[in-house]
Amino acid sequence: MFEQGLLAPVNQNLLTIFIAITTLAILIQTGIVAGLLVATMKMSAQADRAVSETRKLLGPAQKAIDAIETASVGLSRFGATSHHTIREAGARWEAGLRQFKKKIA
Repeated sequence: MFEQGLLAPVNQNLLTIFIAITTLAILIQTGIVAGLLVATMKMSAQADRAVSETRKLLGPAQKAIDAIETASVGLSRFGATSHHTIREAGARWEAGLRQFKKKIA
């Protein structure tokens, strides 16, 4: 094969240096990936702690919001019932006034 010029002989020293540099580059990249993994795990743990603290802080607020919502629904029902009752009382009052006017007329 060397006679045809397809493959030239390789200098063993250059090949060794090339393999050593490639190995070093792979080790550096592995170190970078490992560092990113550690940093990601730390950030994930911090995010979990932050979410836990937020839930602790917002728990009482959520209970207060639920209580306010319940009170609001109750007040809304009371308002609707009161409105209906006042309209009925007004209608009876009007009917009573008409009857009174008929009697005195």
